[in-house]
Amino acid sequence: MSFVALAVHVLLLMLVCWMGAETLASDDRLARQVFGKLSVLFGMYALMCSIIDVSNLVRGHAPLISLPASGIMSCGAVLYAIRYIGGYGRTSQMSMTYEELELNGCYATLCEALRAWYRIQHDHTRETAAKTLKDVYGYEFHLNGGGCSWRLPETDHEWAVNGMRALGLPADKFEENALVLARLLDGQAKDYEMVSGLTVDNMNPVYGSDIERFGVVEQFHNAFRRITTNWDSVLNRKVMDSNLERLLPMAAHAVRIEREGGKPDLQPMLDLCKKRTANNES
Repeated sequence: MSFVALAVHVLLLMLVCWMGAETLASDDRLARQVFGKLSVLFGMYALMCSIIDVSNLVRGHAPLISLPASGIMSCGAVLYAIRYIGGYGRTSQMSMTYEELELNGCYATLCEALRAWYRIQHDHTRETAAKTLKDVYGYEFHLNGGGCSWRLPETDHEWAVNGMRALGLPADKFEENALVLARLLDGQAKDYEMVSGLTVDNMNPVYGSDIERFGVVEQFHNAFRRITTNWDSVLNRKVMDSNLERLLPMAAHAVRIEREGGKPDLQPMLDLCKKRTANNES
């Protein structure tokens, strides 16, 4: 194969990857990931050509293609893949303070508590909505520097988008969908029904077994220990369980207020989670 034929062949393939990722799949993380992986393969192909060229030069044979050309192709493919293998660039990455990250984790875990509760109620729509909102918070958490450095925020983004699609919401309205789902959990299903075209039924409440309720209580415990000093001596699971039916609507309301840009007061919920003392008994 001549140098011109091989160079044109590889460059055209990489151009297809770039055009596909930039124009056909600008908002589709999975498709961009596929294009990124294809770019990696083409980069490996160019790298293999470089290795063959080195081998041929060492042996005194004619190179397959020139070393500069294969090196440039390899570097171009790798750089493109590094940028888009995760599905989105990090140029919009922001940062949160430690307190903001902990508060974000608190809201995410409150969503997990709601998810566990709606699982007990066999309410699949609201269970999926709570799971999706948790993934939205997880995306924001990792996007802003929280968690392990190897954890890509695009993973949470993909999970959230998949949840939105499963609920009949358009995948290209990420923030709007999160607000619609928060309002759904807070008892305002009108927006969700208008956007999705689906009707949401209200299930008859189920008390749940001790084990099932413990799973919900544990999520409330995990949420509030992130924002409570000396949480091991303050929070009480038995108190949470006795107040569980009061905590759940308060959690949903707090998440909705936060998604609308407000700052909900979490203190009333915290008061329902603390150990009873002589002061609060009276």
